[in-house]
Amino acid sequence: MYAAIGAEAVLLVWGLEAFVSARVALPCLVVGIAALDLYGMHALLMPYCTGFTVHVGDNTRPVLPTAMTHLPVIFDRLARLRPSWLSVAELFAVYVGYLIATVAAAFAVVLLFREPAPDL
Repeated sequence: MYAAIGAEAVLLVWGLEAFVSARVALPCLVVGIAALDLYGMHALLMPYCTGFTVHVGDNTRPVLPTAMTHLPVIFDRLARLRPSWLSVAELFAVYVGYLIATVAAAFAVVLLFREPAPDL
C-alpha cells in the first residue's frame, strides 16, 4: 500500500490544480495533513496509550482539551511505559522534535509557495 501513496499524492495535487493553483493547493494540503497529524497524536494516540480514553464500541472518544491540560500526567504515564534504554529526557526530546519538525515542515511549504512580492 505504501508504494501507491507517492503516486496518489501527485494525482491529488494535480486534481486539486483543476480547481485552484498549485500555490494554493499544495500549502493547504500540507497544512491540513500537519493539522490532522497533530490532532491524531494529541487527541487520540497519546490519550489512548496513557489511559485517558478507552474504546466505546468500535470507536475511541477524542479528548483533546483534556489531553492538552494534562500533558504532565500524560508524560508521566508515558515515562512509565517507555523502554528501559530510553530516558525520560530523551522521550521528551523526541516529542519536542516531532512538534518542531511537523510545524516547521508545514511552515516551510507555506513560505516556499507564497506569492512573490510585486516589483515596485
